[in-house]
Amino acid sequence: MKRELKNAIVIFDEGHGVQAALEESVSFDLTSRLLLDCEIDINLLQDQLKLFPDESSTTLTELGHLSEVIRNLSKNFGKWRTKLQESEFKEKGKIWPGREVFKIFKELAMSESTD
Repeated sequence: MKRELKNAIVIFDEGHGVQAALEESVSFDLTSRLLLDCEIDINLLQDQLKLFPDESSTTLTELGHLSEVIRNLSKNFGKWRTKLQESEFKEKGKIWPGREVFKIFKELAMSESTD
C-alpha cells in the first residue's frame, strides 16, 4: 500500500504505552463471586452435555476435572488471598515472572489437586 507523504507530517511513535496496555489486557481480579459464577457455568455445561453429548468435543470427564479445580480454588480462596496479600503481591504495577508466581503458588501448596 502506497502512502502519499508530500506535504504530510509524519510522527514516529515508539509505542510507549504498549506494555501497560498488554498487561491490562491479560490482568483480572479473581474474586469469590467469579469462582462461584464459574462453578454455576460448569454445572450448566455438564447438564447440557448430558442432554446433547454429540454437540461438543468436551467430555464430562474434562468438565469434571475443571469443576474440581474451581471447587478447590473456591474452597481455599480465602486462605490464599490472605497469604498473597501478606506477600509482595500487594504491590500494584509489579510485573511477576511466571516462575516466581508458580514458586509462590508452590509455597502456598496451591495446585490443581489441592484440597
